[in-house]
Amino acid sequence: IAIMSMSFELLPGVLFDARSIIISVTALLFEPVTTLIAVAAAIAYRVFQGGNGVMTGVIVILISALIGMIWRQWNSKEYRLRWFNIYIMGLFVHLAMIACMTLLPYPENIRVVEGIAAPVMLIFPVATVLLYLLLTKQKTFWKMRGELEQSEERFRMLFHKAPLAYQSLSSEGRIVEVNDRWLDTFGYEPEEVLGR
Repeated sequence: IAIMSMSFELLPGVLFDARSIIISVTALLFEPVTTLIAVAAAIAYRVFQGGNGVMTGVIVILISALIGMIWRQWNSKEYRLRWFNIYIMGLFVHLAMIACMTLLPYPENIRVVEGIAAPVMLIFPVATVLLYLLLTKQKTFWKMRGELEQSEERFRMLFHKAPLAYQSLSSEGRIVEVNDRWLDTFGYEPEEVLGR
């Protein structure tokens, strides 16, 4: 909705923005429920905006999601040239978007296609690749962060529930952490030994 609120109005009621990029990449990367939420929000906002291009805008949203979902199913395996594969998807999405512009009333449809075809086909597929790369890096980061947190939690459980007394020391030789067995063995409370 934020992207759609910064749209460019080529003709009265005919709005252009990056929704096709966002919707297609959402459908490609995320689960169908996420895509459905994004599509529903985008359609509701486009209808709210009104104008001559409402139906065309709604169809662009639906086609962008459909192409993204098809691409997701078709590309379930890893490809060596992943970015090029996404670029091809971006070309298909934006060729479909330009084809949808023919649904506008004549002669507006001709003026719209002539006005947007070159910039859309040059910029939008590249922007699709860039958004895809950004989101996959972010997804990888969050996955690694979650795995690291799980690993730390497993280590913490092993450390504190071990049947032997364990302690962790800083580089200066100060006690950083001790487990329950250590405290029981030596008869101290944590606040009496940590930092000493």
